[in-house]
Amino acid sequence: MEDLRLIINYIFEKARDIGVDVGITRLMKLLYLLDVEYYREKGKRATSLRWLFYRFGPFAFELEKELGSMGFSVGEEVLENGRRFKGISREEWAREVKVIPWGVEIVLKRILNKWLDEDLNKLLDHVYFETEPMLHAARMEELDFSTIKPLEEEIPVEVLVDAQKLRSIRR
Repeated sequence: MEDLRLIINYIFEKARDIGVDVGITRLMKLLYLLDVEYYREKGKRATSLRWLFYRFGPFAFELEKELGSMGFSVGEEVLENGRRFKGISREEWAREVKVIPWGVEIVLKRILNKWLDEDLNKLLDHVYFETEPMLHAARMEELDFSTIKPLEEEIPVEVLVDAQKLRSIRR
């Protein structure tokens, strides 16, 4: 799970850089989207998390344990509106010197640029209703990443310009 640890640290570093608090729900969905989009591009997942359809969406039970082993604590907080929020904190923070695999980082950067500070409800709607594994999911069963449509390769188009024909067309 070394790559998972590096990915989690990367997410928290980026969140800290832009001043965003990341709770367990947002972290879980960002990791899920990483696995979805990495699978779409590479045909395999970026993490070894076991994704189940639990309650409303994708859930990896082992994530909280992994966070604990990394020095994070997960605690429930009550927001002003009465809703509960599972926050994640860490007493000591040091930037990791190790880097995540390049291909994973590229996909993760795209996901974080779009979703890290997006409204949580929009993120949840996207995860629940617009990702293939969730569209075909049954409660308490493992999500099937093989339902993900691969990226269509862009076919380079070569345009040959004949300067003489171009001049005649202009006239």
